[in-house]
Amino acid sequence: MTRGCFAPRANRCNASGVPRRPGFQLQVPEPTVTTFFQDVTTPPAFGNWQLETSFQELCLARGRWEWDRRGAMKHPPIILASVSPRRRDLLRQIVPEFGIVDSFATELHDASMAPRRLCEVNAERKAWLVAERYPDHLVLGADTLVFLDDEPLGKPADLDEARRMLGRLSGRIHMVVTGVCLIHRSGARARLFSEATYVRFRVLTAEDIEEYLKLVPVLDKAGSYAIQQEGHRIVDLVEGSMSNVIGLPLEALRAALDQWGTPGV
Repeated sequence: MTRGCFAPRANRCNASGVPRRPGFQLQVPEPTVTTFFQDVTTPPAFGNWQLETSFQELCLARGRWEWDRRGAMKHPPIILASVSPRRRDLLRQIVPEFGIVDSFATELHDASMAPRRLCEVNAERKAWLVAERYPDHLVLGADTLVFLDDEPLGKPADLDEARRMLGRLSGRIHMVVTGVCLIHRSGARARLFSEATYVRFRVLTAEDIEEYLKLVPVLDKAGSYAIQQEGHRIVDLVEGSMSNVIGLPLEALRAALDQWGTPGV
């Protein structure tokens, strides 16, 4: 797998002017600390829940929307609004201690929405549901989708759909977008952003696809693949953040937390 330049390269420095670390280690080291709690209880009965008033609108009404560059503050405890083991391991690389709470939010897959906006809306829905239960915590919600010709490819319903997805991605360039939302409800602060990475697949035969599906469980993965698991079999070029493809753009998230007042490790 190599890195190329078929898409515009991102700025080599983060928002704080610090050069980004080159490369990305796919082998995640064992964490040195554990989370301080984990809430995966039965989801509340939200029914056909919809976000009637977004946190952005709430903060705008109070005149405290966090797009300004306010000074650093002591951050509240962080909660990851996801039980994804991939996001958990990625976040541990830059945040030493955090809680885990499943939001139980229903993800949208509306092809009429712009890719970045769709992922940002999903991330906001996840973070908002957890922030309602933990208003004094800084809640992190994220959503990752694969887009082929701006069509969102979510998690496959079964192996037949996974085969079709991998067949469509074969030999083509697609975009992986992760939306990220940070919410501190009691402080009326929020941050919403997204990151895009371009990935080119090798030309895959039917045998290649079957071999990959035997090696990697894909039913819980957007686009029916995991670049960190046997990725060399299907991917030959990546342009952008590798961690973004796995589920969390660490470079952009580190910069956002630094600006918030949470220094990365």
